[in-house]
Amino acid sequence: MSSKKQFEALKAVGVLPDEGRTQWLSAAEDSVKFLGSNATSGFVVLYASMPCAWIVSAFALTERLYPVDRESLSEASISLDDTWVIQKSYGGGDGHRVYLDPPLSFSAKALEGGDLPVFRRTFYGMDRVEPFEINQKLLHCLGLFFVEHRKAYCRLDSNGDLEDVINIHREEGADAFDRREMVTIRIEDLAEYLALSKMTLVRRFDFTRVDHRTFTGWGEPQRETKGQDELYYNLGLGGGNGSWANGYQLLRTSITIADLEARFAAESSSKAQREYETFIAYDWKNRRVVETSCAPEATGNYFTDNDLPFELSPAFFRAEVLARYKADPEKYRLDDRSISCRNAWTLKTFDINEAGQVHTYLVYLADLPIAEQRYWKAFNEAPKAGISKRAFETDFQGEWSSQYDPLQEVKQSIELLNKAGLPWWSPRAEGLLDTTRYPNTDSEKEWSDEILALDHLVVEGFIERGLKALTQHAGGDPPTHSGGLNALAAALRARGMREAEAVKTVQPFKTLHHLRSKVKGHSSPREKAALVSAALQAHGSFPAHFLALASEIDVSLANVLAALDVPGRKTNG
Repeated sequence: MSSKKQFEALKAVGVLPDEGRTQWLSAAEDSVKFLGSNATSGFVVLYASMPCAWIVSAFALTERLYPVDRESLSEASISLDDTWVIQKSYGGGDGHRVYLDPPLSFSAKALEGGDLPVFRRTFYGMDRVEPFEINQKLLHCLGLFFVEHRKAYCRLDSNGDLEDVINIHREEGADAFDRREMVTIRIEDLAEYLALSKMTLVRRFDFTRVDHRTFTGWGEPQRETKGQDELYYNLGLGGGNGSWANGYQLLRTSITIADLEARFAAESSSKAQREYETFIAYDWKNRRVVETSCAPEATGNYFTDNDLPFELSPAFFRAEVLARYKADPEKYRLDDRSISCRNAWTLKTFDINEAGQVHTYLVYLADLPIAEQRYWKAFNEAPKAGISKRAFETDFQGEWSSQYDPLQEVKQSIELLNKAGLPWWSPRAEGLLDTTRYPNTDSEKEWSDEILALDHLVVEGFIERGLKALTQHAGGDPPTHSGGLNALAAALRARGMREAEAVKTVQPFKTLHHLRSKVKGHSSPREKAALVSAALQAHGSFPAHFLALASEIDVSLANVLAALDVPGRKTNG
């Protein structure tokens, strides 16, 4: 059961029904069933506080718990504000003493040497209660970090997705007594931690059922005790006026350190025997197109004498293979030549050839998890051209690429502007540099998205007020029309650029901004269709159009940097 469902289930325990009220008020013991079901669920409650239900936990050294002292544990004090303190004692036979005092030092003897999984501190004098603090030892061991929007301590799973391990649920009520709070932990992680720390989870609980609108007191309640060593509780019944059940529960893990070591050995063995997909690739060693596994034993290298394809044999893919990584920049980092998924996997290199195919090598496909290999296989096809010139130069000749990359040049200019600290330039966020990419497919949406990103990266960086101030300082004429690009043209003229050259320099920026406004704005369908058609007719494809536009933007940016004395680049022709 999910953590959220556990929260809802415990909330339901405290709901006074419309019918059968007397029976419900007398049956607090029914709530104890929640503890049993929760102990074997997906998420175990570490702390809960809500009407009619209270649960608080401690880690206790297993060796100190047995034999079980039921009376001591049922009366043990466990409180979230029982934190580490610097304790001071004055006078007496021992004199003045100052020492560190750990949590649970004044609790039951069975809990000595234990710890709390959850803390809550109050900033006295500031009238502020801090949110829940989770035991740092627990967080560090499990590799957890708090993710605000999930209200959970998380880590990344093998697919690079966030995985909730410790969840925090809070609902505010009409007042402090109506608040509902719960902290849960994933049962597998709790069991592993308990095994390695040689601890047992002790849960103190209190389920009290009363109708606060009519409750006046317990009178002479009936009392009894129930349970065994692992679950022991006191019952009280107030003659139809209410009831309670409070006590303790011990949760010991059945997992041993030997079990964990055996699991680790099995996981290591499974990694050694991992799965590999087959791909259509160009076996340039034997000069043929083949379908072959990317497994290490299915490929060779320069130092082995066999007929197997080289591990650096390229496999080719439809350009759509990159769409998944562009669509989720939070999860995937798509660099100029590599792709990584958070801390889960990395594709060390890829490129795009003249036919628009994405290509990489069998040895790097083998590094991907099998699910990711299967994703790439769905886009795999025979080569329509060789690998890119850039890939050949860098991957095989070991040289810097001589291939002109206008978008990369644009980004370098933007980085120079960002570092210059100019009053007429608004530094662009690092994320914009990372996420502005070439469109790789014939998708109109991908093309328009990249047009928008390029406009954000370049055009929106110019500050109209700063450019006007620059023009005025240089003794130039102010722009005749408003807008950052008109102010830019005026500044270029003021710094000595001829009128025709200033117009030519600013035009690519205006073209880009106009495209952005129409293809991603609120233009009429007919106007948008006309611009799309014009781009395709002039360049044959969206990627070719974007490449040409990026080239013009690069030239213009270089000229702007030169004219306005931004160091780092020379004027392009």
